[in-house]
Amino acid sequence: MATAAERLGVARSTAHRLLSALKARGFADQDRANAPYKPGPALTALSWATIARLPGHSLTTIRLESTDVLNELRDKTDETASLVLLEGRITRFVECAESRANVRVGDRVGLTLEAHTSSVGKALLASLPLGNLEQRYPSMHLAFRTAQSISSWQGLLRELEEIRRRGYAINIQESTDDVCAIGITVGGPPLCPYAGLALAVPASRASHSYLLSLLPALRDARDTLRQRLHQPQ
Repeated sequence: MATAAERLGVARSTAHRLLSALKARGFADQDRANAPYKPGPALTALSWATIARLPGHSLTTIRLESTDVLNELRDKTDETASLVLLEGRITRFVECAESRANVRVGDRVGLTLEAHTSSVGKALLASLPLGNLEQRYPSMHLAFRTAQSISSWQGLLRELEEIRRRGYAINIQESTDDVCAIGITVGGPPLCPYAGLALAVPASRASHSYLLSLLPALRDARDTLRQRLHQPQ
């Protein structure tokens, strides 16, 4: 509440009324009373509406196809699988299959993260032409979420070049403490360069070699989703 009031330049009571109104209309949400606000289901619907406007694919078709693929990916890896969209400098998690493991990363639908702090966000940024990338970061300022987040523009450019070379991105507690991930772009029209797939893993078992072991399943899921979306509707 205090952060919202400060950024909006209003009193806390005014910020509270605004956030309450957004929550009532589904644009904001809380896990419990007095918990921090997070994006609500209405924003997720808007994200899907962006995809739905792409030629040849309805919102319903894309959701059904991605849900099936994510469930298969979750079952194959026993880790939490997500479909993620790139919106400006933000990645938005729009569909998810949560792991059934006792220690797991929870459902991420509705979560937004700075793109340069998430694995799939970095993969999506790496797929953009430099001019497009610079338009998204005109000040070249990078917000950070944890001590592991990339904090310099040149550091980001170096990592994006490495991601282009190897074809995947890894996040080691850069967006959230105790969470690591590996992500790739879906690739190809109509979703490239705006959608990607990620597997999120608790840091307690997310060694670099373990994350890399998930890459074949992630690529198989990517190929399946791409093939299904390219079939005649």
